[in-house]
Amino acid sequence: MFRRRLSVLLLFISLAMTAVVGKLLYLQVLHGESYRRRAERNIAYKEDLETRRGHILDRHGVPLAVDELRYDVCVFLRRLERLEDPRGWCEELARLLDVKLSDVTAALEAAEERLRTLACRGPRHRWKQDLTWLRRDEQPIFTNLGPEDIRNLGENRDRLDKYVEGGQAFPVFKVREVAHRRYPQGELASHVIGYLGLVNGEEYNDRGYRFSFAGEKLKRFLKNDPIGRSGVEAGYEVDLRGARGMLFGIKDVHNRVLENMPGTRIDPRPGRDLRLTLDVRLQHIVEDVLDEQIRLLTAAEHHPGDPLVCGAVVIINPHTGDVLAAASSPRYDLNQIHARYDQLTRLPGNVFFHRATLGTYPIGSAFKVVVATAGLEEDIISGHTEFDCHGVFQDGGRVLRCTGAHATVELTRAIEQSCNVYFWNTGLLVGGERLKKWAQALGLGTSAHADLAEAVGFIPLPVSRAEVLNLSIGQGRIICTPLQVARMMGCIALGGRLADTRFCMVRPVNVRRLDMHPERVNVIRWGMRDVVQGPRGTAHATARVEGLAYAGKTGTAQTIRNDIYHAWFAGFAPWRTPKVAFSCVIENTRAGGGAGAGPVIQRVFSRMMADPVLRLYLAGGDE
Repeated sequence: MFRRRLSVLLLFISLAMTAVVGKLLYLQVLHGESYRRRAERNIAYKEDLETRRGHILDRHGVPLAVDELRYDVCVFLRRLERLEDPRGWCEELARLLDVKLSDVTAALEAAEERLRTLACRGPRHRWKQDLTWLRRDEQPIFTNLGPEDIRNLGENRDRLDKYVEGGQAFPVFKVREVAHRRYPQGELASHVIGYLGLVNGEEYNDRGYRFSFAGEKLKRFLKNDPIGRSGVEAGYEVDLRGARGMLFGIKDVHNRVLENMPGTRIDPRPGRDLRLTLDVRLQHIVEDVLDEQIRLLTAAEHHPGDPLVCGAVVIINPHTGDVLAAASSPRYDLNQIHARYDQLTRLPGNVFFHRATLGTYPIGSAFKVVVATAGLEEDIISGHTEFDCHGVFQDGGRVLRCTGAHATVELTRAIEQSCNVYFWNTGLLVGGERLKKWAQALGLGTSAHADLAEAVGFIPLPVSRAEVLNLSIGQGRIICTPLQVARMMGCIALGGRLADTRFCMVRPVNVRRLDMHPERVNVIRWGMRDVVQGPRGTAHATARVEGLAYAGKTGTAQTIRNDIYHAWFAGFAPWRTPKVAFSCVIENTRAGGGAGAGPVIQRVFSRMMADPVLRLYLAGGDE
């Protein structure tokens, strides 16, 4: 009897031990790693340390976009309510922040309401439990404060009561650093710099956003992180974005950080500072002059129902492709973009549209430079080739009118006086295919290889005599950007050196060489010089600058309205030793290229000549 009871007892003990060992095997061996990680998550405290975005500077180091440290004051609601005198604590906080007590209480109520909303999004049966857990974490009540706003709080933080539990004191509030983007120059070069937006839910869940930056986890996006939406801010997001730091510590069962326990800190790494090719001094002048000309044209000629007069100016260094200035009007103030975004989207003229790189227009008579290049390089005409111009051109039953009766005219004078008859004849001899080939070779209707968003434009392939005639004077389906036109003029200025454009110094310089004969190019350069310097030049009266010899070409492009045009003026300076190439377009004006766009460049160069620093861009240009 005893032995049978002993056997039963031993069997029971063996089964119990087997169950215990099996459970230990299950917990420690099969799922040990999983439970270890879960336990570590329960006791580990991890906090992201804010980094800063890289600064954007002009070519001389003048700041255009900077990250400033701002501060959020956060409160642990659960600790606050357990103080002996929560109201007295709030009164002291209000005094240290120099705000009203009602502002503090209103901010606390808003934080409570925000947490209740979050808790209600979960399962209904556990919303109270979720709310309790949410109230243990710090909640921001005052955000985007400057150092002066929290100075008293930092110096007198010991005057605020702490929450004591288990003999240990825990702070009731926390000051959190946040990065704030500021643009010291306001609306200057706003389209080039670009603006930031928040990563939305769709982007956050896209692996291309969450796990970008070569898998660098500290650069990963978190919900509602800022990201570049346009301009350099978007194009160089990878460079500008910094890597967050991390702070690791230990917390107790009540989710409180144990400040006396050892922790680990990984310092944040700021984003890369970028130096642009823009010159702030020149950009200021270009934008001021462009805005002034648009105001003058609007006041002088704008009728009810007319489209808004807009415009763009591009000035580049043709040797390197550096964009020294790129102005587009209308513009917007980068510091007010988020506060006024809805209002800005309703303004006429599309203030967010960067006309310098994205605007596409027919370029009118500025295209005659391409026709001349094609005719010379294909050995179809020479500098001495002449055509008779009686003010009209007979095309079958059509009568096409020239800009005047120029009598017998050769190439340089045809460029100087913008003789349509000369270029209609030349275009027909060259043919549509070769016109298209040389237009694209000179950078029109193709990418300017810029490091910002740009339009490609379009050069049509004429299939009829009428289309060849249209293209020969830059009309019809041809569309180009101001950036492309400035680049093309730079290529003519340097006798066939075509540089890829760039807005940021980190982009390497890339220059290609076109097979163009120097003497042939020089014929075109002389004609363009006479456009400005010659007494009969189409820009002589409006664009000539005392003490500076430079080259240009006017253009007046037709629109869908017979009385509204796009006025162009493009060229290079100085004439003998080119250092800059430029293009200017005034959109929706009743003025021609000389009267509409010419004065913009005239005023810009005049102000540059008066500035001892900017004058260096035009050095060697004395007549």
